[in-house]
Amino acid sequence: MTLTEIDDASESVKRAHVLAALDAHVWNVTRAAKALDIQRSSLHQIMLRMDISRPTRVSVVKTTRRYQRRR
Repeated sequence: MTLTEIDDASESVKRAHVLAALDAHVWNVTRAAKALDIQRSSLHQIMLRMDISRPTRVSVVKTTRRYQRRR
């Protein structure tokens, strides 16, 4: 495995970690940043660098805490 391949693998692992945190917190950047133990502004910078943007329609809105509290 070359150094470039290692760097690419590392970036894909980081990207997957960020996406998992965002998905877990229904794309709430503040909560995802807290879960990742980084500042919100840092997460925004990472998202820009990795070309990660919020989906146009979040299909898991019903799993938010606000929805669960109303039940």
